[in-house]
Amino acid sequence: MKLGVFLLLFLLLPALAGSDREPARGAAAHVRAGVNGEPCFTVDAASERQDGTAQFRGLTVADTITHATMWQMTLPSGRTFAMTHTICIPYAGRVAALPQTPADELLAGRAYQVTLAVRNWDHPAAPRAYTATFCLVGPARAVTVVRDRQICPSGN
Repeated sequence: MKLGVFLLLFLLLPALAGSDREPARGAAAHVRAGVNGEPCFTVDAASERQDGTAQFRGLTVADTITHATMWQMTLPSGRTFAMTHTICIPYAGRVAALPQTPADELLAGRAYQVTLAVRNWDHPAAPRAYTATFCLVGPARAVTVVRDRQICPSGN
């Protein structure tokens, strides 16, 4: 009897939880070298065309192996700005008005993941995060996007 009730709840819970809304999904961030050679981060242009312009909420760069936060920036509650694919936020970019942590040095040959937290009030099913895994390669520390979180080309 208890097993039957458990199974019934297991089957009905998704319907009761509001399955009429599509869950928020993630999308690809775009990483490129900024003006000073450090990586800079933005949203994917194709995703922006599909889902509309999102409002920036925060950004986190973390080491993919240790999961240590390398740098984080978060807007104060109630503040946002339009995050279009033409805006690229540089790693450790210093904007005095934005709360952020000190930036740790990014090492060549190490994989990092960036997560851009966003919100799109006009399209509730639009992505709430844009993510990408990237590395700095070789002595010149060229920015490259990788698929595997663990492996970066050495570029030596």
